[in-house]
Amino acid sequence: MEISNVLYGCQGVEDLPHTVGHHNGKIVSLELKLLRQIANYANPGLLMDKYLVFTDEVLGRPVAKSAKQMGIEQVEFTGNQSAYNQRKLHSVRLRRYYKDAYVFSLETACRLVTGMGESSVIETHLTLHPLYGFPVLLGASLKGLAAHWGADHPEYADKASWKEIFGFPPFIDAKGNRKQGSEGSVIFLDAWPKDISRKLLTVDVLTNHHMKYYSSNGGQSPKESDEPNPVPFLTVCKGVPFVFGLRTSDWVPVERQRTLLTNAKGILEKALMNYGVGGKSSSGYGYFRSTAST
Repeated sequence: MEISNVLYGCQGVEDLPHTVGHHNGKIVSLELKLLRQIANYANPGLLMDKYLVFTDEVLGRPVAKSAKQMGIEQVEFTGNQSAYNQRKLHSVRLRRYYKDAYVFSLETACRLVTGMGESSVIETHLTLHPLYGFPVLLGASLKGLAAHWGADHPEYADKASWKEIFGFPPFIDAKGNRKQGSEGSVIFLDAWPKDISRKLLTVDVLTNHHMKYYSSNGGQSPKESDEPNPVPFLTVCKGVPFVFGLRTSDWVPVERQRTLLTNAKGILEKALMNYGVGGKSSSGYGYFRSTAST
């Protein structure tokens, strides 16, 4: 059977080894053993977005771990294995993607989770590259983060430079005249891991000890007898270096490009180090630090 059939259940699902259930010709779940066998070919981004994991109804028996925990562990293993298998091509992809860009590196100072609120078959989500499967920080998110930090700290960029870097919407001036807006002069590229030969993904757990209390909006008092409800979610490991790239728009004069890129880099670095990116930053996730070589 083709790997595509294994992953997406095109047909012949009933003949698959270790298949525990299927619905309308689509795989409902696979044993972890089988997933390990196809990890060299699987795309962890598709597994995260489309893969249906273990459920008690499908198995027809109790499972040692929760369905969500098993599914996330499958994506974690496949993501790390897939990245390692692509390590020799990664430097070529980096050079191609960041060609003619102003690049610098920072590494995660703690665990990182981004895209957690996106829809996913395992409820919690992590943004992975749609083709290569490694974790990625979207350029739009980085630009928004930098703009937010720059607006809060105008001392790091004068008002004219800030507007030139990030752009501004149409506005009404003091005389009541409508003024045309402008797009930013600096393009924020997606941030990719610098080295994918190391472990990139790991599973973390958030435990709700009083689920009935929170789900009832305080209608039921929390009790010591309440059962904890562990919620596993996928994160990027601490110490993973990322490459950040910036470009200027075509209309920016050559003599102005270096200044804009340097200012944008400084703002983005400060934002990543002090505000963090992604979810749960108030709990210590998503912060970056300098690397030995940037």
